[in-house]
Amino acid sequence: MTLDREINLSFTDLTIILLVACLFVYMAFLTFNSPFPDGRDAWWHILVARAWYKGMNGMISPIVMDMNRLPYPPLFHLLLIPFAYSLDSSLLAVKVMQLFFYPLGTLFLMLLVRKYHGSMFAIVLSLALIGTYFSMNQMQARPQSLEILFYPLAFWALLENRTKTFILSIAAMFYTHSPISIALALGFVVYALRQNKKDLKVWFSVVAVAPILLYQASFMFNQIFFERWFAVGDIGIIIETQAFVADPLFWLLNGLGVNIAAFALIPWLLYKWKDQSKFTQVMLYSFFGMLLIVPTWYQRTFMFTIIPMAFFTALSVMNVKNKYVKAMLLAALAIQAFIFTVAPAWWMSPPDYFNKYW
Repeated sequence: MTLDREINLSFTDLTIILLVACLFVYMAFLTFNSPFPDGRDAWWHILVARAWYKGMNGMISPIVMDMNRLPYPPLFHLLLIPFAYSLDSSLLAVKVMQLFFYPLGTLFLMLLVRKYHGSMFAIVLSLALIGTYFSMNQMQARPQSLEILFYPLAFWALLENRTKTFILSIAAMFYTHSPISIALALGFVVYALRQNKKDLKVWFSVVAVAPILLYQASFMFNQIFFERWFAVGDIGIIIETQAFVADPLFWLLNGLGVNIAAFALIPWLLYKWKDQSKFTQVMLYSFFGMLLIVPTWYQRTFMFTIIPMAFFTALSVMNVKNKYVKAMLLAALAIQAFIFTVAPAWWMSPPDYFNKYW
């Protein structure tokens, strides 16, 4: 029995490696068969890195303040600065980032789940996660794709009470993409404080992120409340929100896939709260922390929310006792993952404003 168990574990672990390798190869194929990066955001962040390269404070450079209305945290752009001396090198840098973000983000989440729930659970989670439009946003080279890599690390540090790792991973999120990073960190903070209001790793994390938040807050009152929400980015949040409100079912079904069923499971998990593992409880806190941020920018926040929802989906599939029903559910997840993976990426040429700021 022990030998069988070892063989089964080896097979499922090999499946994890193979799945991530396939994602990597697929991303390489997509990335280097187009002269442009995926999505429009990469071009914007190249310009911010270029501003740093020219000696400006990139956080409040013209491209940032004209379009974002709020200082942008520096961590992601600091990685691009060494390549900002030319457009070709900048494009190569974002392509390399684009190549790694999606496979690594999936791998890190799988490794986190594998540690506490086993390899098969991790595989089911990956299928639920990959088969969604919102998770595919991580295919883009942009700060939120980088900060998602820190999310599993912060999750693990919270569960294992690793103070330094928790502080560093939370700080990395905020210095990459605050204030939306609150969506990733809020559930962790609330859960930890519910356990111990004097938890030093939480308060040290607050101190660590305070400088960037205060710096942004100094620009907030006029810029945020009177300008930002009407003109953020190159299309404006109002346009995105209107599109969602006009047809929420379309966006939810395409964005969340079968994970939309997790909305029905969550009340049951809350009802049976005491029966849930610490991991599931933290995931529930994380989910509700993310929901609080959804009204600020639904597309960006759903990119985060899909993580706990995929976990809840995997949890429900793994709890199915009938092996035939479970096999059918796994097949459905695999088919959905394949369909969304081969869906076309949004390769985009430079936006109209690019040359103005380059």
